[in-house]
Amino acid sequence: VIAQPVLGPDGRPQGVAIGYLNVASLAGLLNPELSARSEVVAVDAQHQLVYDTTMGQVGDVALLKAGVLHTTVDNAATRRAASVETGVADFTDPQGHAVIGGFDHIDGVHWVVLVEDRANVVLAPVTNQRNRALVLLALAAVLITGFAIGLARRVARPIQALSAAALQAASGDLEVRVDPTGPSELVALAETFNAMLSTCGRLV
Repeated sequence: VIAQPVLGPDGRPQGVAIGYLNVASLAGLLNPELSARSEVVAVDAQHQLVYDTTMGQVGDVALLKAGVLHTTVDNAATRRAASVETGVADFTDPQGHAVIGGFDHIDGVHWVVLVEDRANVVLAPVTNQRNRALVLLALAAVLITGFAIGLARRVARPIQALSAAALQAASGDLEVRVDPTGPSELVALAETFNAMLSTCGRLV
């Protein structure tokens, strides 16, 4: 029941207008065209449940059995609604699910209306993007590691061959030669090494 004074020209009450809310109309009023996963909850000024869209089309007795006007709805959204007219909050619903909800006031009746969705559904796109990013990072790490190993082998093989040839030359084998492969610097070094051994051979 909603009552408002009817003020006269002098600003004093001349009468009272009383409105009776047909609770059966709550289902139509609070069931906007939202996605099937969204839930709308109406809470009065004392944080008592007025209506929840999961109740569907129900009458007075069924609403009372469902917890209307004796179930306290106390969460971050209803607490914030005391100081902020509209906003968003994340909280846990009565069934224990993490949800994200927006809230707004209904003037005149001092209700707070919450529209809430489960956090895992709302954040699913973010979670998917994060998972894709992690997969891409893992692939990039594998590719970089493979590239680094390949590059290290490409550089290490000519150095090992040059080192082995230098040991043979040091033991007196001046006929040994290395195959100039790898990066240009190592090719130049191998060619210089081969030329040095040829010069040493001619001198000997």
